[in-house]
Amino acid sequence: MRISGEEAAGRASFGPGLFYRVRYGSDIEFVCIDTSKEGFFRGHRLFEFPKHWGFVETSFPPAVVGSPLWRIPFAHHPPYSAGPQHHNTKEMARLIPLFQRSGVKVMFSGHEHNFQHSRADGIDYFVTGAAGKFRAGTPDDFGSAHTLSWSTQCHLVLARIEGDRMTVRAIGEHQPGAADLVDIVRKGPDGEIVTGPIEIRRS
Repeated sequence: MRISGEEAAGRASFGPGLFYRVRYGSDIEFVCIDTSKEGFFRGHRLFEFPKHWGFVETSFPPAVVGSPLWRIPFAHHPPYSAGPQHHNTKEMARLIPLFQRSGVKVMFSGHEHNFQHSRADGIDYFVTGAAGKFRAGTPDDFGSAHTLSWSTQCHLVLARIEGDRMTVRAIGEHQPGAADLVDIVRKGPDGEIVTGPIEIRRS
């Protein structure tokens, strides 16, 4: 099995759950974190399983010269979510110091069926869970989720990296006759419309 070789090389950890990291060029590394909660582990998250925790710690070392410019974790459960169905995943707080020491600037997750953009302690967090199903209810805990914008529209997220800058757009359904991709309508916690792409810089 290919994943067995990846585990032997230190780029994956599996059984139970699945964790892996993969490089895209020299500047980008994606890290998959299995955030499932399993009964056999007394309800803890799989990333807390000793074998997997070792892999996660290794995947987020202190940032040094030669580290990937963009180290991007992704998972199902979000550290920050304003709801309305699912809110902050409290166990994810254990990961945040690792992200900070490793220079992480952005994380992507799902779980809640809407779009949310949060920023906490210099890291941008995106909930993008409304591609196949969306939840029409309004999020209800913007403060603890550090929410900057949100939407209940169907969407996909398009992220473009150019050097030390990432531009993120939430793209909606195709509009008949439209030649270009159309961004969904996002709102701030105050209900005001938020426009334009989201820009994240390394510096």
